[in-house]
Amino acid sequence: LANRVNAGHLHCHVVGRLGDLILAEFPVHNTPLVGRSLRDLEFRDTFGVNVVAVWERGRLVPVSADTILVDGSFPV
Repeated sequence: LANRVNAGHLHCHVVGRLGDLILAEFPVHNTPLVGRSLRDLEFRDTFGVNVVAVWERGRLVPVSADTILVDGSFPV
């Protein structure tokens, strides 16, 4: 499992590990992800990852499939 995922200029930053699981965050600023829902982006099918929360304005917010990523979001 890679420590960094590169999707264009989108880079993940590893923030923790638990056994074989890697916890990472990534910025969506100035990417095509802004304004799209997690359901539409299909992270699990496309990248093999689950988004479990989003950092927004300094708060960690739980997500659902209908969560819309906004400029400044950091999915975890």
